Amino acid sequence: MSNELGLKVKPVTGISPEDETRVAAWINTEDYKLKNFARQALVVNPAHACQPLGAELCAHGFAETLPLVHGSQGCASYYRSTLNRHFREPAPAVSSAMSEDGAVFGGQNNLHEALENAVALYKPKMIAVFTSCMPEIIGDDVSAFIKNARQKGCVPPGFLVPHANTPSFTGSTRTRLRFHAGRHLADPDRRQGHRGALHRQAEFPGWL
Repeated sequence: MSNELGLKVKPVTGISPEDETRVAAWINTEDYKLKNFARQALVVNPAHACQPLGAELCAHGFAETLPLVHGSQGCASYYRSTLNRHFREPAPAVSSAMSEDGAVFGGQNNLHEALENAVALYKPKMIAVFTSCMPEIIGDDVSAFIKNARQKGCVPPGFLVPHANTPSFTGSTRTRLRFHAGRHLADPDRRQGHRGALHRQAEFPGWL
């Protein structure tokens, strides 16, 4: 379209190593600290105020981890596209593809099928499950769903499937997420999904 209209296309240029070195040195200076703390206001984009978006960002921080959105495909597409545009890098994620049937009868079957397909197709070392609005409104018990998935053999024995309840209608991306990855990684006996007295957890600030 731009060529047909005779418009100039601005090429995407990379950052030179010299600029990277210069900026890396500058952010550790007193001048940068003064400018940073001199801010009087924070501009917030309401479209980014979404807990599942922060949950996916957290999941990407773990090596060979596949984020799984328990919700509709549209929600997963929104999170992926937002992170793609922000970081200009691929942001892989899958969803349980809940639809009208899941909203009425619950999304357990969707989640089980999604876990089984994700393990078979992508072979991650961990799948981080988090929710969107639909399963939170109808009251899906994600912890029980994951336990049942283990019993059915949807995921291999001992496979890590931490989860977080992240409704979009409360909190924000900066809500500290009890992502449960800490307890799953710290104690193999807790990987089966049952609750215990261990209060250690990994908390993340969300959208950075």
